Amino acid sequence: MSIRIQNNYDAFKADFKKDTGLDYSKDTISEYLQYINFRQTDQQSQMNLHQINQLNQLPDTIRLRIAEMITSHETIKELLRKLDNRR
Repeated sequence: MSIRIQNNYDAFKADFKKDTGLDYSKDTISEYLQYINFRQTDQQSQMNLHQINQLNQLPDTIRLRIAEMITSHETIKELLRKLDNRR
């Protein structure tokens, strides 16, 4: 599977004007590049945090899925009932 890389250079021009009050021009190119770097870094940080949180919850999710599989299978349910009756 290949990843499509897009050129997002122009993606933040409207936000740049709204957030900074500056128009995109040759005179503000440095500020615009800093703005792009900040926005992309911020988005990447948010994505990283989301992925870390998902990974932290993964053991609980796996445990739940295994328990659901075990309890949904009739043969295993019968064995569990027999084990419970022995105690």
